[in-house]
Amino acid sequence: MLLSQEEIELVQEAIWLAKRARASNPPKYGEIDLRDPSVFQSAFAEETVQQRALYRFIDNLPRADRGMLQAVMYLGRTGSSHTRKTFRALRERMRRDSDDAARQMTEKASLPEYLRNGLKKLGLRSKKLRQR
Repeated sequence: MLLSQEEIELVQEAIWLAKRARASNPPKYGEIDLRDPSVFQSAFAEETVQQRALYRFIDNLPRADRGMLQAVMYLGRTGSSHTRKTFRALRERMRRDSDDAARQMTEKASLPEYLRNGLKKLGLRSKKLRQR
């Protein structure tokens, strides 16, 4: 198995937190000029409690778990047909390069979908996430 039960639960927790973060501050596509550098400077000024919770969750994970979560995310947003081989390579690379993972992942509005799709590509079913 490519992911342990504990790792699957980490991914599910990240999906739940990411959905809450997105709901608390939905993306404003078409309402901002991405060529304006001040857009990026103010991005974290408007971050919500839920976004900070997602960031802290990811940032506090051990390096290997951050790398695994990043690998699931990247697998979920690609169209690769070599799922297992791709995941193993991504996981190894992300394990080494996971220092900035929390910021990169927190900024992705589609993070819940990427993670859910990554689980599906690995042949794992994402259980209905508990409501808190």
